[in-house]
Amino acid sequence: DARRNAARIFPALRANHDWWHRVRISDSGLVVLLHPWESGMDNSASWDLPLASVSPEILPAYDRRDLAAVDASQRPTKGEYDRHLTIVRAIARLGYDTVEAASNAPFQVSDPLTAAILARADADLLWLAHQLSIDDAELVSRAEQSAAALQALWDDDSQCFRGFDLVANRQLESLTIASMAPVWSPSVSSGQVDAIEACLHKWRDSCGSFVPSCDPDAVEFDGDRYWRGPVWTNVAWLVAEGLALHGRAETAEAIRQELASVVAQSGFREYFRASTGEGLGGAQFTWTAALALAWPLVFD
Repeated sequence: DARRNAARIFPALRANHDWWHRVRISDSGLVVLLHPWESGMDNSASWDLPLASVSPEILPAYDRRDLAAVDASQRPTKGEYDRHLTIVRAIARLGYDTVEAASNAPFQVSDPLTAAILARADADLLWLAHQLSIDDAELVSRAEQSAAALQALWDDDSQCFRGFDLVANRQLESLTIASMAPVWSPSVSSGQVDAIEACLHKWRDSCGSFVPSCDPDAVEFDGDRYWRGPVWTNVAWLVAEGLALHGRAETAEAIRQELASVVAQSGFREYFRASTGEGLGGAQFTWTAALALAWPLVFD
């Protein structure tokens, strides 16, 4: 039954959380990424400042397989890829030692999306432990720690969450969809959800979509290029589910309807132009198709 299955997988779930809290929590308590690719948002504007401090190495020639299927105007630039590969080579020289890399990698950034996912996951694991009558004080402490790590990224001036560059010891300037994603965590306050919901409506007024991947009024916004403007259904779902979790059902449903419209218009594309709903990137993407079935988007 469900309880027996949950008890069976609980040790593996806990082991994953053990790893995060052992090697990816900084001395200051922030959740740390060592490469933009770890976030899934490869060329997010959030990384511009940290990547600018990474001097690209002289690299051997390499092929961009992503460009074989999608036009270069939609993908990360070669300059970004050179820096991405420079970070990989730096971590390789450390022997892929996760503890060593967490202190010495050239890119060390705390990202609101990753912090929110860990905060939600820690809260969910603690809930599961309670359902299984497991008394584990460390899980309580970790849930509190990850909630605090997420709150440390809140910026009162912009009324949003912002990333933090641990190498340069500075808060990052760009607002992206990662700044909105913390609504997925139960640890954000009602006032913070209000501010994020207001920002999402402002974005929609500006570009035609609640959930572009970058602030549409920012100079770094690019409507066609990967994580610098287009809408991604997987993160849009996460934001909408978070809004619903906090009782903002109307905006959550508006996002669902918006995504249903672009999927009906353009099919199961990798991402979509925020202003028109035109499908971009790869075709027949399984995460878009899966969400269309599970949310649902087009099969009401």
